[in-house]
Amino acid sequence: MKITLPKHQDSIRTNEDFTPVDNRPIDSRHRVTLSDHVFKVLPKKMDSVEVLIGTNGNILLMPKVSIPANEVWLHENPKIMNNLRKAMQQVKDGKVTKVKNQQKFFDSL
Repeated sequence: MKITLPKHQDSIRTNEDFTPVDNRPIDSRHRVTLSDHVFKVLPKKMDSVEVLIGTNGNILLMPKVSIPANEVWLHENPKIMNNLRKAMQQVKDGKVTKVKNQQKFFDSL
């Protein structure tokens, strides 16, 4: 089945393999619920899904995570995000120094 999608929307080309995990009914209000089995294989922190429809009628649900508005700048700056990840790894590895006098430390920067 070939379907026609609105031309104003951006398309996403995907080249990945899909594994059947479940088969769910559509209720009278056109809703589909996902089983616990599906959620066991999905990312734990997702809070929504993006619904994509292919030209052949296949439906793809892409897990999404919302970012608080005051943190968007961080995600838009890969260099800063990379530095933050490095710093978090250093803390995790115990590569930290305790500062006894914060004011003196900040003045030295």
